[in-house]
Amino acid sequence: MEYLSPRQLGRAIGVSESSLKRWIDAGKLPVSRTAGGHRRVALSDAILFLRQTGHPVQDPEALGLTAGQVLAGRADAEQMIEALAQLLEQSKEAAFISALVQLYIDGRSIAEIVDGPLRGAMERIGEIWRCRDDGIGIEHRASEICFRAVAQLRAAIPPPKGPTPCAIGGGPPGDPYILPSMCIATVLAAQGWHEANLGANVPWEQFVSMAGRYNAALAWVSVTGKPPNDLHDRVMELADKLAGLDVTLVVGGQALPGSVRRLSRPNLHTAATMAELSAFARGALTGARKFRPTHLNGSMNSAGIPEPPSD
Repeated sequence: MEYLSPRQLGRAIGVSESSLKRWIDAGKLPVSRTAGGHRRVALSDAILFLRQTGHPVQDPEALGLTAGQVLAGRADAEQMIEALAQLLEQSKEAAFISALVQLYIDGRSIAEIVDGPLRGAMERIGEIWRCRDDGIGIEHRASEICFRAVAQLRAAIPPPKGPTPCAIGGGPPGDPYILPSMCIATVLAAQGWHEANLGANVPWEQFVSMAGRYNAALAWVSVTGKPPNDLHDRVMELADKLAGLDVTLVVGGQALPGSVRRLSRPNLHTAATMAELSAFARGALTGARKFRPTHLNGSMNSAGIPEPPSD
């Protein structure tokens, strides 16, 4: 976890170090102390403070961001997407990541960023390979930059306070796409869930075993690649098995067939967008906290993944 001194944070938002210390002493900003007793603010808490108060960022570099990449003020969404796509095409990693983090600081939700600017920019990049010999390489590099950008957004989300239910999930067998499941995990984290992302190409039985291992209240399956012919039956079977563990299953993704979207099970839900997922997860968390207390007790490892119970 990254930390800022009051001086660094003050420089970032254009206020004095003494003002920052007064806000800290008034309880407006949580801090930790170094061995020498100096105040330090976690970067995630600083970003949350900026989102809640609306303080503009005067010096992005003080937060580790690249200056000059503030896109939130652009009224035209297409212009924003085009600007981000150009950063990806030109492999300007630091500038792209800074632009997305700035959008988050300026008040956009993770779901809004993923559904809008991130998805739009990647769709533009995906069109390049149709007309350029280097298109595939550009797309692969852009995907790598997006992985790092989403990881940075995830790091900007403060950990849940107290015991919080866990969600697990990933892509189904044969689905090689990593980024969608990363985005889902980040959206869930923003709603207060602990999340354990299993990645791509997850065997069906692992969704059940890992849900049990983490005492999960929610599981997700992200279908982005060509869906298998038996996806309908597999989802039904998975929903039934998870029902036995009192786990809710959410299935979504751009390649999800209509036949699966129409499936009906008490514990099965579909989400066409990250916004839909976010809204559902917010409501589901309230019920999960009330009826399904986690035994993880907020324990996280160094990678930010919930620790399972000891065997």
